[in-house]
Amino acid sequence: MSASDTSPPFRPPPQEGTSITRRQSVNPDGMGTRARGAGGIATSGIARRVMARVGIVLAIVFVLAIIGGGLYLAYGEFPVPQKPVEKVLPDARFPK
Repeated sequence: MSASDTSPPFRPPPQEGTSITRRQSVNPDGMGTRARGAGGIATSGIARRVMARVGIVLAIVFVLAIIGGGLYLAYGEFPVPQKPVEKVLPDARFPK
């Protein structure tokens, strides 16, 4: 019995060498990885600049939101409870 006889019919038999396939070139169209967008789709220089600007704007909005939230927490007038708290602590709780 060979290896192909023992494999199930829906699975290809193992080949000689490695199971990792290799293509002839990584970038067959001559474009580098920086010129490719999501999913390996080639993008133009304009699209890259627009995406970079959108990223910068989102980062600025995020930083401003964090700063604004911090200022609101620092200077906000929050209502505090007006009820006084009185609790008697036993003397045995404190060492002499």
